[in-house]
Amino acid sequence: MNYFVFKQKSLKLAFFSSLLLILSLTEIFLPNIVQGQSLEDQLNVTPRINLNLEVRSNADQEVNLGDQALQSGDRDQAISHWLEALRLYESIPDLYGIGKVSGYLAPVYLELGDFAAAENAMRRHLAVTRSRQDQQTMIRSLNNLGTLLLEMGRNLDEIESLFTEALEISQAVGDLAGQGLSLSNLGRLAYFEGYYVQAIEFYESAVNYRLDGNDILGQVNTLNNLGDAYQETDQYWKSINNYRLALVVAEGLGDLDSQYRAWEGLAESYGALGYHKTAFRFLNEWGNLAIATGNLDQQLNVTRLSAYFYWELRDQENALIFYQKAIDLARAIGADQEVALLKTQLSEVLYGNQY
Repeated sequence: MNYFVFKQKSLKLAFFSSLLLILSLTEIFLPNIVQGQSLEDQLNVTPRINLNLEVRSNADQEVNLGDQALQSGDRDQAISHWLEALRLYESIPDLYGIGKVSGYLAPVYLELGDFAAAENAMRRHLAVTRSRQDQQTMIRSLNNLGTLLLEMGRNLDEIESLFTEALEISQAVGDLAGQGLSLSNLGRLAYFEGYYVQAIEFYESAVNYRLDGNDILGQVNTLNNLGDAYQETDQYWKSINNYRLALVVAEGLGDLDSQYRAWEGLAESYGALGYHKTAFRFLNEWGNLAIATGNLDQQLNVTRLSAYFYWELRDQENALIFYQKAIDLARAIGADQEVALLKTQLSEVLYGNQY
């Protein structure tokens, strides 16, 4: 067992954070499904000219109450108010209201870990964008659904179809940011399947489109992804170049998550090349940022990788110190499984076995 077992978990969390960010910037329309009737048929609704103003006013009030509940930290109450608003909007029907409320619901479901509800919502979102022939929104909808399915590791053929369709639409309408997003997601899929060379090709194309489309935050994410893919093909100097560029841009944006990813990638890459002195320098800067921001998860990642490097260098004394520090941090954040794994590694250090 080694340090890199834990990296997949941190990548998955970064992946999930990116999905939440995309959803927070995307308006979503999610009318309820009626059993026995196709989504497309349900969405081909001609809005009434004379809406019931009283019902709409009540629905608007429920929306505001949901906003207040969310701001106070009560997600369940927020969902309750928004679902009531959704029911009222649907009774009119008011597609604008349905879209507004559903756009609030989707990211909250994800934050609560209700992936089934999130998937259902995204599929309905895709259906409504097809019905409305809203190509710009469809690009994001296709990518959102594909990203969620990839996060769950399901339906890889469908995921490829979703991302490819999004790319084709974005090319047809000249949406540079959409092309960058779709190419980057195709790269993610290739990386997930272990096709690292293909992933690099997608990512390299995506970086340029994201820059041209002024999607700087997306560009940082793709640069870090490129670094990961180059690591997998043992092209560590190329991975270093991409992590360095990602770090510079992320610092300019104040994007802490991307900074953490870049610091980690730089430390790993220099360590893999045998430049442990440089790796420890990056670990120190990464650790200082984690301490300054009070991020215990990142402090754990820094400490764990430091322990791993010390053990690689056969420095048993420091390896033991840092593994014990890592165990203490894992306990502090309630990561029981990681505590168990770290204890196993600590025992291996004590008995002199390379893992």
